[in-house]
This record gives sequence, C-alpha cells and structure tokens, in this order.
Amino acid sequence: MLQKIRAYCQICAVEINGFGIVERRGNDLLITDAFITRQVAKDESVVADGEGILRACAERGIKADQLRCQWHSHVNAPAVFSEQDIRQINTWSGGYMVSIVANKRGDARCRIDCYEPLRLAIEVPLELAFETTESLLRACRSEVSEQVIIMRTQKKNGGRHD
Repeated sequence: MLQKIRAYCQICAVEINGFGIVERRGNDLLITDAFITRQVAKDESVVADGEGILRACAERGIKADQLRCQWHSHVNAPAVFSEQDIRQINTWSGGYMVSIVANKRGDARCRIDCYEPLRLAIEVPLELAFETTESLLRACRSEVSEQVIIMRTQKKNGGRHD
C-alpha cells in the first residue's frame, strides 16, 4: 500500500526502512501492504533487525514468497538508488524483489530485480503523489515511535546520500 509508505516517509525525521507484501496478478505486481520492523535509523542510513523481520512476518502470517518489496526513504535527498542501495539490493535472492526509494516530497523511484533464472534489473514508473489521511499518519506515527531507534549523526558530505 503506497499510501502507507508515503506516510512512513513523511513522519520519520531520518531514513526509514520497511517491507511490503507483493501479489502477482497476471503480469502485474501489486503491493498490498507495507510495514516496518525494529530498526536503527540515522540521517543517511538505516539498519533493520534481521530477527525482527522474521518475527514480523511470522506475526502477520506472511509467506516467504509474499515478502517481495523492500523500501526506504532518503528523507529530503533525491529519491534515487545510491551505490549503497544497489549493494543492498544485490544481497537479495530468489525470484524477484521490488525496491522503492522515496522522500518526504513524495518523489519515488521503483525498480524490479529478477534473480532467477537470470539477473535482470529494470526501473518502473511509480508515483506517491496522493495525500495520506490523518488516521493513517497517526497509526504510522505510533509504529515509528515503537519500532525506530533514531540516532542523529553529524552530516559528513553536505547531506548528500552516497
């Protein structure tokens, strides 16, 4: 659900990372839900808790083949896949993964990476140009306060995202 991803990005003052449920409908991939897990977030990076990801999937009854979306924010920086993002995407395997990078302005980029039977990556159009509701923002704000440990850092390279 793209509205939820936008809400998380609007709320969090630093980078935030999350995951999504993807359903394949014919030739279309539909993100049906998005969620966050326990993570340590900084101005220009975020690290999710691996055990927290597994726990969140178990609690939600998510099957491994449904967890096919990884998203994160670049806060106020451009929504482009950085070298660090690409390295992270390359650690995934099995089938395909939808990756999204977004920012507070609602800018977003999306790519689909196929890992089998051959390695292929393609950027696809995506818009987060819709408004979020106050009730969704409230719910996401609560999740962020429970799941995200914010560690402010001093900016090194003028706030650019490498």
